[in-house]
Amino acid sequence: MALPLARILDVPRQIFTGMKRIFLLLASAAIFTSCVEDTDLTPDRENFIGAWTCTEYEGDFAPQTYHVEVTANGLGEDVRIYGLYNLGSSTSLTGSVSGSTIFIDNQTVNGITFTGFGNINDDLDLVELTFTADDAGVADNVKARWVR
Repeated sequence: MALPLARILDVPRQIFTGMKRIFLLLASAAIFTSCVEDTDLTPDRENFIGAWTCTEYEGDFAPQTYHVEVTANGLGEDVRIYGLYNLGSSTSLTGSVSGSTIFIDNQTVNGITFTGFGNINDDLDLVELTFTADDAGVADNVKARWVR
């Protein structure tokens, strides 16, 4: 039994139409799965890096104002904080950043044990910082603001 010529000529068109539908379906799926929200590709610590003016508004030596500098410390989210507690620019503490929070590692520098944390605002120009500076058992609970 022979197929009519019109039916034979219609087979490639049916295959092409089916392939076109598959291609459109795959292309649509690729568009939806390859979209990644690029909300913040900047590493978190980059928001803290730089020079700040620190004003302590609570603590044994408050009020006092001095300069602080935050630098990258190796890879990841580790930082160095220079000048905190008005100890001068040659004195540094180590810390780390996670999201909008900077953490001061528990450490002893110049006989003073430090620990604390601070949060940066959405405009990235203000950090509210709370830390403890313990000098031989006498804890100074400090609240400070960094601005740039």
